[in-house]
Amino acid sequence: MQKTLAAAMLAATFGVTGGAFAADVYTPESMKDTPVYVPVTSWAGFYAGVNMGAAWSANRGTLEIDAEHYGDTASNSDHLSPYGAFGGGQIGYNWQHGNIVFGIEADIQGASVEDKASAGAVAGDDHHSFATGDGKSDLDYLGTLRGRLGYSFGRTLVYGTGGFAFGGVRDFLSITDIKTHHGYEVDTETVKQDDTATGYVVGGGLEYALSPAWSFKAEYQYIDLGRSTLAVSASAGNHDTSDGQLTFDHTYHTFRIGVNYHTGAPYEPLK
Repeated sequence: MQKTLAAAMLAATFGVTGGAFAADVYTPESMKDTPVYVPVTSWAGFYAGVNMGAAWSANRGTLEIDAEHYGDTASNSDHLSPYGAFGGGQIGYNWQHGNIVFGIEADIQGASVEDKASAGAVAGDDHHSFATGDGKSDLDYLGTLRGRLGYSFGRTLVYGTGGFAFGGVRDFLSITDIKTHHGYEVDTETVKQDDTATGYVVGGGLEYALSPAWSFKAEYQYIDLGRSTLAVSASAGNHDTSDGQLTFDHTYHTFRIGVNYHTGAPYEPLK
């Protein structure tokens, strides 16, 4: 009987105090001064992401072939306009003051942007001198280091960008000189350039915040990596020399899409 009465008194005491504690915790009166924080859209802070896109030449390159035979010359030419795809990643940091957003971004992409050209010429009325040539230009990778300046419309950021650009360019030129005046003689000579070219980039884009941490962007860039000029000569036997020249401006239009992850999404009290 004593154990039963003690258990009943304990249960009654716990019910009263527990109910009072629950009332203190969960009543609206106790919660009215406790702020509730929610994530907000802000472009400030670090971000990193991936991108993919397409690039195409802003200028046509020219392959020129000259054949010679005892002072008689003939010329021919062809053009090349590299195009292709690329993909890579970017990292950056933004500052935001009101609706103004400014920052810095670096990116690097592997690329396959290329084109070829071929031309041939025949010199002499007797067609005893032939010259053929092949040229190629290839962009293997590209990257930029840029400033960004934009205006935020809440979830949407419109911006311009510009700065330093670099890329791996490979240019190739081959010419073959064939003489048939005294038998059949052939000479082939090649020249190539495999280098990291530098220049500038300008462009602009639009970025949309899918959430406080993730955003989607679409961006155009114009990249200028300078001009390449390759020249080579070939001479079969002791006859006249055939010449070839490849000239190409490494300027590209690029369009890309990508996603970014933003660290440290800010929070503010729910009003």
